[in-house]
Amino acid sequence: MKRFVIFLALLTFKGYSQNIVIPSPHADAISRICVSSDGRFLATGSSDGTVKIWNHSTLQLQNTLNVGKGAVYSLYITNDNKKIIVGLDEITTRGGGQYGTLTNHVFKLNSKDSESKFNLSNNYVSSYAELQNDTIISATYDPKATIIKWNLLTGRVIDTILSTKKTIVENIKVVNNKLIISGGPTRLYETGEPESRFDILIYDLKNNRLTDSLHGHKSAVFNTVFNKKNTLLASSSRTEVILWDMKTNKKIRKFEADKSGIVGLKEEFKSVFFTKDDSCLIFISDWYLYRYYPDRDSMEQNPSSNKLGETVTAIPAFNEVVSSTETSSKLEVFSITENSIIEKRKFQLIESDLNALQFLNNDNLLIFSKNGSIKNLNIREGRLNEFYKPNPQEDTDDEIQTLVSKDGDYLCKVNKDSINVWKKTTGEKYFSYSYKGHSVNDIKFLECNNKLTWLQDDNLNIYNPEDNIKSVINTCIVSLRCCSNLSLLYGA
Repeated sequence: MKRFVIFLALLTFKGYSQNIVIPSPHADAISRICVSSDGRFLATGSSDGTVKIWNHSTLQLQNTLNVGKGAVYSLYITNDNKKIIVGLDEITTRGGGQYGTLTNHVFKLNSKDSESKFNLSNNYVSSYAELQNDTIISATYDPKATIIKWNLLTGRVIDTILSTKKTIVENIKVVNNKLIISGGPTRLYETGEPESRFDILIYDLKNNRLTDSLHGHKSAVFNTVFNKKNTLLASSSRTEVILWDMKTNKKIRKFEADKSGIVGLKEEFKSVFFTKDDSCLIFISDWYLYRYYPDRDSMEQNPSSNKLGETVTAIPAFNEVVSSTETSSKLEVFSITENSIIEKRKFQLIESDLNALQFLNNDNLLIFSKNGSIKNLNIREGRLNEFYKPNPQEDTDDEIQTLVSKDGDYLCKVNKDSINVWKKTTGEKYFSYSYKGHSVNDIKFLECNNKLTWLQDDNLNIYNPEDNIKSVINTCIVSLRCCSNLSLLYGA
C-alpha cells in the first residue's frame, strides 16, 4: 500500500513555528473535509472508502469508519454532533464488470457500524442542511430533484423542494426557517442561459415557495456563512465576496479579487468566515488575508505567505482553516494570528525516522523514532524535549513495538520473541519475558495504573512493575477495553 502522510497543526511557542508529520491511516487522497458545528470534531473522507474522525484539540484519531469500496464524495456531521452522513460512490462487481452505485450511510461518531444504508438520489449529493425531527434537506446533482427533504432514520424521501434543470446547486443552509440556496455552474449537457445566473435563492420553508433572489456574483458561489445573530450573510465565489443584510436582503459591500494577475496568475478566494466573536469577516486567497470590520466599515489586507490547497474548510470557533489537495492525503491546519497573518504551525520531523506516536496526556505527544529514542512534544507550548534515549548497548533492530505507561514512568519494548519493561528514570530493566514459540497480542499499559497486560493463547497475563509480580488468568473472554472490569479480576 502506498504510504502517505497527514499534516496536523500544533501550537507555536514564542513565534517558533514547527511542522509535525503523522502517518495517515488513509490509503488514498482526502476527498472531503467536514467540521462539527462546535468545532470539536474533524472528519476526513478519502477515495479509499474510509472516513476518519479526529479530535480537533488533541489531534487524536477518535474513530475509523470503513464505509465501503469506493470514494467518499460527501460528509455531514449532524447538529447534535452525534452522527455523520457519508456519501459513497460505491464500486460493485456484476457479471465480470465494475459499476458505480451512489449510496448513503449513517454512522454514529463513536461507532464503527453503519446504522443505515440507502440510495438517496440518482446523482451526487453536494450539501446538507438540518431541520427538526430527524429531517434532512439535501442538494443533489439530479435535475429532476435538485433539493430534497428526507428522513435521517429511514432514508425515505419526503418531498422534492426544488428542481433546477440548467444549473447545479452546491450549497444550502437553513436559517430562521428559510433555506439559503447557492447557485452553481451551468450543467454541461444543457444549452441556453443559466437559470439562476449564480444568484443566491431564498426559499420559505413554512410556505414552500421562493421569496427572493440575491444578485451580484459573476461566477459559482462555493460558500455562504452567517454571523451568530443571522443578521449578516457573506457569500463567496472564486472572484467575489459579498456581504448581505439579511433583514432587507440588500448588498452591503462587495469585494472583488485582483484580476490584474501576478506572474500571470489571477487571485482566487479560498475561504470566508466570521471570527468567533463576530467582530470581523475574514476571507482568504492564495496571496492575501483580508479582514473586514462591518461595525466600522474598515478593511485590512495582509500578504499570505502560505499557499492553501484546493479544498479549504473554516473552523471559526478556533479562528483556523483546514486545507487539503485533491491529489494527496495531506491535511494542513492554518491559524489566523493576532498580527493578521496566516501562519502554518509546524514541527519538522523526518518522516522516514518516525515509528509511532502516542499521547501521554492532552498536552504531551510522544514521538517514537526507529532508532529507539522517544521525544516529548508539548503541543500547548510548542516545546520538544528528549523523553528517552536508548542505551548504546541496546539492540533495537528487532523491536516490534514500544509502549509507555500512562504516567510515563515505565517503558515496554516488545521484540520478536520477548517482552521487556524498563524504568524510564533510571534506565534499569525491571522485567523480561520470553514468548518464543507462542503468539502474543493486545499488549498495553492500563490507563488506571502502571500494570502491563497482554493475551497469550487463552491466558491473560498481568505484570505489575510496582511490585515486580507477574500473574496469569486463564480466560479467553476478558475484555481489555474496560479497566474497571479488569480490576475485579486481579484486585487493582
